[in-house]
Amino acid sequence: MDGYSDVIDWEKIRDLPFVVLKQGHGSRKTCEEIFARYGFSPRILLETSSNLTALRMVEEGVAAAIVPEMTIRLFQGSRRFNTYSLDKEPVTWNVLAAYRKNAYQNAAQKSMIEMAREIFEKRTKYNYSS
Repeated sequence: MDGYSDVIDWEKIRDLPFVVLKQGHGSRKTCEEIFARYGFSPRILLETSSNLTALRMVEEGVAAAIVPEMTIRLFQGSRRFNTYSLDKEPVTWNVLAAYRKNAYQNAAQKSMIEMAREIFEKRTKYNYSS
């Protein structure tokens, strides 16, 4: 969770095994960019298709992982792991909803898109409490 004071010490985790997403996932590319920025070559224990799987492995003490904050929020209340910021500045990426132009959208689709818009618009650069 970025933008907080508890920033990770990359030297302290250099020898930890990591769970990462498989090649082709957007967050895998982001993780690789973060690793490169810090001159860090992770010791990859496992590649998975699921952020939830990665976080469950962290929870069991098997490995470390970088996962989106939204994944961490799914574990709220049952959390048995530590979270750290990657940097003082947030690492972000765009989230979007895509649908065919002029295509019919039912009420549920419209509601889901509006709900997502409201959630993500509330999140400012350093406001991760929403």
